[in-house]
Amino acid sequence: MMDVQNVKIIALFVLLFVCLVCGLLPLLCFKRRTHRQTAILNFCNCFAAGVFLGTFLLHLFPESQEEIKEAFHSDFKICETIVAAGFFLILLIECVAIQCHGETNAQHNDESRPILSEQASNDNETSCDAEVHDHGNIFESSSTLRSLIFLLALSVHSLFEGFAVGIQETVSETLQLLLAIGIHKCVLAFSFSTNLARQYNMTMLMKVLFLVIFSISSPIGVAIAIAVSAQDSNHALNGILQSLASGTFLYIIFIEIVPTLQLHKHRGTLKALVMMVGFCVMIGLQFVGEGGHHH
Repeated sequence: MMDVQNVKIIALFVLLFVCLVCGLLPLLCFKRRTHRQTAILNFCNCFAAGVFLGTFLLHLFPESQEEIKEAFHSDFKICETIVAAGFFLILLIECVAIQCHGETNAQHNDESRPILSEQASNDNETSCDAEVHDHGNIFESSSTLRSLIFLLALSVHSLFEGFAVGIQETVSETLQLLLAIGIHKCVLAFSFSTNLARQYNMTMLMKVLFLVIFSISSPIGVAIAIAVSAQDSNHALNGILQSLASGTFLYIIFIEIVPTLQLHKHRGTLKALVMMVGFCVMIGLQFVGEGGHHH
């Protein structure tokens, strides 16, 4: 069986590849997203939400608790506190990015909408596109500096996703997280790049550069975590990194994905069922993984 470090290195390149491919498709092939593509992205997001929830509840959070308990031997809820810190860290970074984007655009957006979600640019696309989880609308601003701030927010966010993959200790755990993060990155890269393609004030070189920076953020996170985990086992460091990654997963589930699915309308029952399928897939993978350990 393949060594876990080799699997992590493969995961690094897989994340880079899927992000670049899904990101380059809109830039090279088309400028607008069709209704069919939007519907597919919606259901991929639903499945990803279930996968992320399963990964958090069945794997990341329990392991974070074990690592922290091994390191600190304290009755204080250290793990839960660090998870919350990871959640609020990503939330604050993205809120600061929105603030830097300017008050003018914020006044035109519904305050109840999830942060960094897409506003469709014409009436024909509004009902469909508004559902899709999308960070790409940040480039409506003419300021390159503001766009870079948003890109930084997305990259930090992706860096923590990479950490989550790189600090795993078994092949099955690494593959489970690769599945969860890979699906999410595909959807995000496609949506991000679709909006990049609409920015006619940006050169193609600049668009590709932004996409490359976004694409390498998760692999960099994996590489850093591999380097850290290659040292002598450090329960405190592993526990802290895993807990911060858990907070990032919480943010992705409850701030990024679920609010944008609009489960109260637009085939909400079917979307909920797809989420459940994603969660059940993670239960199955957990069961298979535990069976492998016993053998």
